Amino acid sequence: MSDYFQNHDYVIESDVPLPPNPSHGTPMFPWAQMKVGDSFATGPKFNRWKHTQAVAGSAAKYADNHESAFRIRMRHEGKTGVRVWRVA
Repeated sequence: MSDYFQNHDYVIESDVPLPPNPSHGTPMFPWAQMKVGDSFATGPKFNRWKHTQAVAGSAAKYADNHESAFRIRMRHEGKTGVRVWRVA
């Protein structure tokens, strides 16, 4: 272990409130409001590849936490957008 951690005096405190977790705030995608057959499009402000990964990860997490049968499909739309459909 580094000397920094061994030679540092830590102050242990109690009753310090934990800050809110930003990932538990407003969802980025409208999974809970979507019915099978509904879709939404992402805007051009997003990098298509990174946004596709974010949508897929968010949908998988939603399925794990809410509905195991939840499924989506994505298709590139235009030069920068992605359209996302709920299919199950």
